[in-house]
Amino acid sequence: MYLKGFSLVELMVVLSVTSILLGFGVYGIHTLVNPATTASEELISILKVVRSKAISNTVSYKLEPNGTHQLVASFRNDCNSADPWVSDGQLTLNLPNGSYLGDDNWVICYDTRGFPDANVVFDVRENGGTEKTIEIYLGGGLSVS
Repeated sequence: MYLKGFSLVELMVVLSVTSILLGFGVYGIHTLVNPATTASEELISILKVVRSKAISNTVSYKLEPNGTHQLVASFRNDCNSADPWVSDGQLTLNLPNGSYLGDDNWVICYDTRGFPDANVVFDVRENGGTEKTIEIYLGGGLSVS
């Protein structure tokens, strides 16, 4: 007499194939991420790194747009010093394809204690119209809305 049902090997094969297909599906969905969201997350990340470098190196760091698709960082002893800014080649951000800065007329300077010199608000936009607003607070905090 034979019992009807599935063997353990058959169930393992089905689960393996299903998990492989699910993995490919999740990877395919990842490409559908909103460029404005990705760009705003990258901007928040570089703002945190610039602030950390200002504190750890006890120098002032300036972050400013170089057009609407790139941000560059530079440093010197003090935000208000007459010394020339020295470019930090490691801290350059190129925004992802499909996203751009809505306003490129801002500059943020973090002093040696990590405090920005101004409260700055700017937008990150995507070609399709989605917009994220990033605000840098005077205490160094960041928000995205």
